[in-house]
Amino acid sequence: MSKRKLSIFEFETKNKNRYIFDNVTGLIIPSSNEDKFIIENITMGEQYILNNLVTRFFLDETIAKNKYNYIKTLVDNGYFYMSKEEKYLSVEECREMTLKSGVFQLILIITESCNLRCKYCIYNEHYPYYRTYSNKNMNFEVAKRAIDLYFELYQKKKENGLKRPPMISFYGGEPLIGYKLIKEIVNYCKKFDYDVQFYITTNGTLLNNDIIEFLVDNSFNIAISLDGNKANHNRNRVYIDGKGTFDTIVENIYLLDKIRKERGLRQPLTFICCYDDFTDMKNVIEFFETLRKSIGDFNIVFNEVYRYDTTYYDYCKYSIKNDYKFYSLSNNAIKTLQELQDVYIKAQEENKEVSLTLKFLFQIFSLLKFRYQGFMGILGNACAPGDKIAVDPEGNIFICEKAVQKFDIGNVMEGIKWDKVQNIVNKFLEIRYENCADCNISRLCEVCYVHFMSSDNFRFNSGFCNDKKRRINKALSILYSVLENNPYAFEY
Repeated sequence: MSKRKLSIFEFETKNKNRYIFDNVTGLIIPSSNEDKFIIENITMGEQYILNNLVTRFFLDETIAKNKYNYIKTLVDNGYFYMSKEEKYLSVEECREMTLKSGVFQLILIITESCNLRCKYCIYNEHYPYYRTYSNKNMNFEVAKRAIDLYFELYQKKKENGLKRPPMISFYGGEPLIGYKLIKEIVNYCKKFDYDVQFYITTNGTLLNNDIIEFLVDNSFNIAISLDGNKANHNRNRVYIDGKGTFDTIVENIYLLDKIRKERGLRQPLTFICCYDDFTDMKNVIEFFETLRKSIGDFNIVFNEVYRYDTTYYDYCKYSIKNDYKFYSLSNNAIKTLQELQDVYIKAQEENKEVSLTLKFLFQIFSLLKFRYQGFMGILGNACAPGDKIAVDPEGNIFICEKAVQKFDIGNVMEGIKWDKVQNIVNKFLEIRYENCADCNISRLCEVCYVHFMSSDNFRFNSGFCNDKKRRINKALSILYSVLENNPYAFEY
């Protein structure tokens, strides 16, 4: 037990009921002063604890014994106390971890060029740690080598038990700038005996009849960036000349819907909606609900504009003074999100139907309810580098499409450099051991390598950490407050 440390978090519902979250396994149990005393003093021995339960907490001896045995059994099976060991991985361990993991995706960064200049894009001047826009475009030879390498690694992972089909995603910049190359890549993949799943993330402005027919006929999973209603969308998502893109994108969405219906195909469609402090989320939700009535179901990923290591919000504050009409001050995101959450929570408590759009917006509650329970691997929620590989136009390989370009893990000519993978993994672990070891909700945090990357090094992001703690703590309390009234709440 001396090599393990207590890692629990106690929270309270609005009915004043208390629960203990076990950060080791994800278990949540009802809490009392007696239960917490047993957990915190388990190393003091049975007799010490039983004496205190009887004399200090006035428990019946039989009840005290049963409580102790229950907690002791959990502790003996690894609950509540986390290992203090700081383990780092060898090159071979990194390679084995990647080849035996279950997720594997190739992301082809078709181009670093884009026909838009979105104000919050991580590739503009507001995010100094990331690359900028460029005119670099991938050619077929680089793409071919990337695919060959990917299928070689995929086959090895398949031999180790991988069940999922190959996944190839097209990313940018704006990937449809390289539409001709995308067609060549899809045709090349058909030469292999694999049922490849294709994905594309696009700003939607370049979609036309020919492109849409190709994407639909090849069963692409399509993600389109759309920030809700026209005023909110056009505030940030603009062409190079500053003109808003909303009308073009919505027109193209309806064209996509028309062609999908004509062909009787309904492969997944996802909208990526970004919002910031000045977004009226009620207007955003209303827009998507109206759109859903027109084109049917779709998924939505809501992303708050990243507020760390950026000057974006400084830009917003400056812009308010000069262009007030584009910013919602009285109905800002904090106010409207709270109002929407109140509506959503009340509906869940009363087991009433709620809009699918609100479910996407507040999916944190469903994710917490159906959280993974069990012992986690050394990397927490971060993937094993190589679970997905992103290839830039020049053939350099990165751990994902959002990784800072200083941290490549190889190239398509020579393959993955496992010593570079080891370097990234162990730097990540070093920061986690130093800064996250005492966090009692770390298993609920999605922190990964990208959150620790700066321009040329790794460093802890305290702002991100504090924000996550605040949100998760609050969400747990709300979740169990509702579940006490309606155990069936927050079902998918």
